[in-house]
Amino acid sequence: MAQTRGRRTSCLLHGGGVVREINQAEVADALKARGLPHEPHLAAEITTFLCDRLVSIDAAPTVTRGSEKEIERIEKAATELIAAMGAYSGMGDLALSIDDDLLSLSGQMGTDEHLYRWLVRLSKSRERYFVEHNPTHGYHRAIVRLRDLISKANGNVAIHRTSRFVSFLGYLETERPGMIFPPETVETGRVRYIERALKSCSPN
Repeated sequence: MAQTRGRRTSCLLHGGGVVREINQAEVADALKARGLPHEPHLAAEITTFLCDRLVSIDAAPTVTRGSEKEIERIEKAATELIAAMGAYSGMGDLALSIDDDLLSLSGQMGTDEHLYRWLVRLSKSRERYFVEHNPTHGYHRAIVRLRDLISKANGNVAIHRTSRFVSFLGYLETERPGMIFPPETVETGRVRYIERALKSCSPN
């Protein structure tokens, strides 16, 4: 599950995991049951968005929060190894042995230059392999996107405890926990969370 508390962190450019599903018929029924527009084109657009949302939640990339020191150690070790390679006069001969190992393991020849280049990349892991990650923003944008889609179809998107829109979001969260609200958001605080989400993404 994506982390949502605390300062911003970074995440890898890829992720993995078992992704839950949602289909158009379920979305249309949920909209209809709450008196919201449920035409096929709207249900299809919302379903596509929710499927993408589930991917971002269920297959979220690994984040650095809590592992910053370890990543720094990796970068430092790579930097020190580069320096050690540069100082060793027999590095060229050692590289030949490395080439033999690579050939026996993978059937492909490598070179000390390739090894050096990968170490340079590893010494800059955070810069090269991670991007800024703000899961809270993802939750806020999801709420805003759903509000905009339903509003565009002339649906009632009023925000209060018993509103149709809040009920729809609540249904989605109940059926797919963590998709609409962060795990730590209690049910009684959802209306306030929605208000904050809409405010945070407001152009004003």
